[in-house]
Amino acid sequence: MGYNPEGEYYIYFNGTSAATPYVAGMAGLILSKWPSLMPSEVQAIIEATADRVGGYTYVNGRCNDLGHGRINAGCALTAGAPLFLGGNISGTQSHARTVVRLTNASVASGASISIEAAEVLIQGNTTIPANAQLTITPRGDFICD
Repeated sequence: MGYNPEGEYYIYFNGTSAATPYVAGMAGLILSKWPSLMPSEVQAIIEATADRVGGYTYVNGRCNDLGHGRINAGCALTAGAPLFLGGNISGTQSHARTVVRLTNASVASGASISIEAAEVLIQGNTTIPANAQLTITPRGDFICD
């Protein structure tokens, strides 16, 4: 909803025009907590932690009428916490996060790493030997209580 300078409801202030300042503010909150995030990672957190509202059908976390839903800053700043992995990674590990970034990681021989995330970034000198297993499962949403 939007209002004109006289305080009257203004019917034409809705949709993307109304949502943009809220999403920009939320992006600023996320970056204030995790300043090293990439733009795609901020976007993934916002989209994955949005509340699915309105009785619409969401396909892959999105619907045509409401996009990814209503933003949820509380969820984004708690459940949306990114995971940064680097250095030696061994054993069996399972991670479910909105964003996972592997930077200069060295996965040990025989390791089994399972990642569920909306955004996965593998960068730097990350090595994964042939006998290690890295499973990445796309995840479109995270439920906050």
